[in-house]
Parts: sequence; structure tokens; C-alpha cells
Amino acid sequence: MHNDSFDLEIALRRLQQHANEEGDLGYAYWSKVRDLLIDAESMKSEIARLKRELEACRSGKD
Repeated sequence: MHNDSFDLEIALRRLQQHANEEGDLGYAYWSKVRDLLIDAESMKSEIARLKRELEACRSGKD
């Protein structure tokens, strides 16, 4: 993990709590927000991996 990373578990639990408390429409909304947060964390990891790969390619060409 990076130094700027943090555990999303608290936020994900809170979003799940909102989803459970707000009926069908609220559940759909908060579940989508939760999914977006999970996707954003995955994308952040993928971007970091791609940056490392790009830097490795650049350093090999110098």
C-alpha cells in the first residue's frame, strides 16, 4: 500500500448502512455510490501499476 492510501472499510460499511436504512430507492443509490468507490480504488491501483510500467519502459530507453 502507498502512504497516501487508507482503509475504505469504514466508508463502505457506512454506505451499506445508508443503503439499508433508506428503502429501495436509497438502497439503489447508496449501493451505486459504494460500487463507484470500490471501482475508484481499483482504478487507482491500476494507474499506479501502469505508471511504474511506463517509468520502467522509459528508463530502459535512456
